[in-house]
Amino acid sequence: MIDVEFINGSKRFTVKALIDSGADSCAISSDMATALGLDTGGERGVSLGVMGSVESVIRTLNIRLSVAHESYNLKVPVRILFVDERDSGSFVP
Repeated sequence: MIDVEFINGSKRFTVKALIDSGADSCAISSDMATALGLDTGGERGVSLGVMGSVESVIRTLNIRLSVAHESYNLKVPVRILFVDERDSGSFVP
């Protein structure tokens, strides 16, 4: 697990995460997107996973990956997932 910092202007959110080097995008909850001040409006699509499907929107977000004494800044597509946080557990404490 490595530190991943999601950055939207002056708003930042740091988590411990596993990185999938073959993934096309990141996924965050709508709660986390709201905490970062991301626009969650607009037309929703569907994201598929092993547990089924959920509505989502795609935005672009800056992230910083940090491990040991190195860090990398990236701009990545982020899927904002609209799930019932009471059932799945929130990313936001």
